Amino acid sequence: MAGFMEPPQTTDPVELLRYFQKEAQRRETPKAELPKGILERPTEEVDDKSYGVMKFFADWWSGTEDKVSEARQEVMEGLVNMPMPSLPTPDMPDELMVTPAPDTKPDIQTEMDKPYSSTSLISETRSNERAVEASKGLMSPPADKESIDEIVSTVVAEPSINEGQSTDGKVTGLEIVNASRAEYKPTAEMPNISLDFNSFKGAKGTEVIIPDNASPEVREAAEKFNQMVVEFAAKHGYKNYKNRGVKTTSENKRGVSNTIHVEPFFTQDAKIETIINDNMDEFAQIYKTAFDGVTGRMVLPHGVENSKGIQDRGAVSKTFGDEYSFGEMIISRLLGS
Repeated sequence: MAGFMEPPQTTDPVELLRYFQKEAQRRETPKAELPKGILERPTEEVDDKSYGVMKFFADWWSGTEDKVSEARQEVMEGLVNMPMPSLPTPDMPDELMVTPAPDTKPDIQTEMDKPYSSTSLISETRSNERAVEASKGLMSPPADKESIDEIVSTVVAEPSINEGQSTDGKVTGLEIVNASRAEYKPTAEMPNISLDFNSFKGAKGTEVIIPDNASPEVREAAEKFNQMVVEFAAKHGYKNYKNRGVKTTSENKRGVSNTIHVEPFFTQDAKIETIINDNMDEFAQIYKTAFDGVTGRMVLPHGVENSKGIQDRGAVSKTFGDEYSFGEMIISRLLGS
């Protein structure tokens, strides 16, 4: 193509269009205005075809830039002048549109002003439990059951009876719970009163095992229990029922620390088992009467699970099943359930 400047050293379409635009402008400039140089050929004529092509691209490029600029301006003006949509206003009942008087103060009720309700607290706790369960999926990790039980037990505990409570928050009387030492660990300040029975071939009678550091009140209650069992047996035709006395854990060489083991009979003595079973309501009250006023927690016997998850339920009885079941019979009657 005759008369071109030095060919562009690029394949970028934009750069090529700029090259054609400059070439078209150069072709439109009169020769008199062009710089004169040594290599100028004044007699050279312009190639009409090459000039038309370059002028077409130059005009197209200039027109495109102008159109883009105009389109941008129209879009900006449209955005500025765009009307905002109006939202529908819902109808408001007249009784809800109350205008407070200028002198009245707003009635704001805080959580502290609301009356306390143990039922609502229990309901909220159970709702939280259900929410936790509902959030579980197939890939979710198992919940920490022990931590959940510990939190819930502070609000939704097993039914219990508290005989008294001191001003510093400590229980000072007898507490009865439908649970074992697996849930309630005994302490020196709050010993467990375990509802056991004995098992040894040929043995008979009632006895109570108390901690080595038991208070005089505990020993007195234990002696009272044994005496009441003897009287109960005599009342129902079992004369001279043996009172085996009160022993400490060291003297007995067996027993859980900080625990009062109440053992009113041996399971091999079928006669006393039958009497107790036939008069269970009356017999259950002996426990509460004897230990009334003693600081302690009356619990189900045994109940602890081993490493294989098998629960220790104590000695076996033909009449009561086992010690744990016997304890449940006594506790249920004391709690009135």
